[in-house]
Amino acid sequence: MNNLRLICIVFLFFGNSAPAWCDSVGYAEIKKIQFETSDISIVHWHDWSTKKNRDARWAMISTDKNPFTESNTYSYIQAFDKKTGNILFKSPVPALTVIWATPDSNYIIGISNIKVWNPYHLVVFNKKGDLLYKAAIDTKSYPDASESVTNWINWYKEPVPKITLKSTIDSIEISIESNNMWKQSVINGEFTYGERPNPVPIRIFRFPLKSGDIN
Repeated sequence: MNNLRLICIVFLFFGNSAPAWCDSVGYAEIKKIQFETSDISIVHWHDWSTKKNRDARWAMISTDKNPFTESNTYSYIQAFDKKTGNILFKSPVPALTVIWATPDSNYIIGISNIKVWNPYHLVVFNKKGDLLYKAAIDTKSYPDASESVTNWINWYKEPVPKITLKSTIDSIEISIESNNMWKQSVINGEFTYGERPNPVPIRIFRFPLKSGDIN
C-alpha cells in the first residue's frame, strides 16, 4: 500500500464526517486570473510551484499563518485604474481562484478553493487596498462543505459562483453561491458526485465597516 493511499485511509477513518477525497499529487500550480469592471482592472497571481516560494509559504503556514505581509513573495492581488493606467494598490494575499468586484468598483472580493498551505479562502478589499475582511473555510465550521486530504476545500459553486454584495453605512453583507454537489471519491481517475444531504444554496458573510473603510 503506497503512502498516499494510507494517508487517505487514516484521514477518512479518523477525520470528521464530511466527505474527503484523495489527491494524486500536491497542488503546485502557477495561476494568473483577471477581472474587470468599467473602471478598474484586477489581476491575481500566485505561484505554488517553486522551492523558493515553498520555503516562504512554509515559514508563513508554520508560524503566524499570515499571508498579508511583505514576506509573501508567492501571491498578490493588484488593481489598476483603466482610464489612467495607474496602480490603485498591490497587496499580498492567499492563493485565490476567483476574483470579483462590485459594479461600482468600490469593493473587491477574492475567494479560493485551495486548501494546502493556504490559511484564508475569502478576502475583501476596498478600492484603496485596505483589507476589510478575511475568512478561513473548513469542514468543521462549514460541515456541508467537502474537501480533499490536502489540496482542496469545495465550498462554492465551481467554476465561478454568483457573488453579490450589499453595503450600508456601517456593514457589508456578501452572498456567495454554494456548491450543492459533493465531490465524493475518485474512480478510474474521475471524480464521482452526489447531492448534498442538506444543501445550502447561498453562503452569507457579514462584517462591520469603520468610517475609514468606505471609499
